[in-house]
Amino acid sequence: MLESKSEPEKMRVAFALLEKKLNSSLYRRLEEYAASTDNLSTAPFSADESEPKFDVIVQKVSDWIARGEDDRVSAVKNRAIRDKAPIIDPISTSETMMSRATVARLVDQALDHCAVKAPEWRLVETEADRDALSDSVRWILKPELACGLDNSHTLYITQKGDRTAINSAPLPFIAQRMVAHRNAVHKVYYIQGHWSESARSSIDGMNGSFDSQAHARSSEAVSTEALPAEAIQAAGDSLSKTLGLSLFGFDVLVDAVDSRLYVVDVNYFPSFSNMPDFPERFFNMCRMRLDEK
Repeated sequence: MLESKSEPEKMRVAFALLEKKLNSSLYRRLEEYAASTDNLSTAPFSADESEPKFDVIVQKVSDWIARGEDDRVSAVKNRAIRDKAPIIDPISTSETMMSRATVARLVDQALDHCAVKAPEWRLVETEADRDALSDSVRWILKPELACGLDNSHTLYITQKGDRTAINSAPLPFIAQRMVAHRNAVHKVYYIQGHWSESARSSIDGMNGSFDSQAHARSSEAVSTEALPAEAIQAAGDSLSKTLGLSLFGFDVLVDAVDSRLYVVDVNYFPSFSNMPDFPERFFNMCRMRLDEK
């Protein structure tokens, strides 16, 4: 006679996120999936001790850290200790992801032995650094702080022989060499060894300053060849290990001349809009972390 499998105990997952993230389609997908099952529930994070115990806490607190809201970050840490709840991913990863220069160094390290690479980049901290930045190549200029400021998502694209954008970008910033690419950016979403991709219109034809988040919202799907699976899997696994992230996204450009692949951006806990089974994979990961505790 076969033994029936017992249902897992109900798991309560808290989300320590900005209000806009809690109002996003991603959070609604997770809420709806949890509501369709008998063993899951979700809630925005609360430090209120009268609230029921949280089993897992999922965080994206980098904006709180950047704004000096240490009490909110401490509340997440303290609640995790009290409830003995694992935090996904560790808060230290949010601190790492705040600095584009730190992330760029780690991406270089992660991709050192991979077929996928990162473009040349440099940190521009002083006016002397700015003056030394060559205008003989095209750059994309990004604020060093990746979140928490009004201009964190204001990027600049330079033109050869024109220093207007170079002289306009507020210090400090990182300059990443522009990859001459086919008119598509591949959005790769990665969760615990599984990934999916979709292609969107890129910034290739843009000049001057622009809001990267606004562009991402307005970009259109484009048809293009899929990325080579083995190379992307290896890059994703190495980025996950080096950055300490289990759910993240990275943008890949394909060089228009030699078809080399370049990772040009990494983001923690993106929309996962191109992964239909993300909610199931996400809660399975939460259950796994809880079981490992």
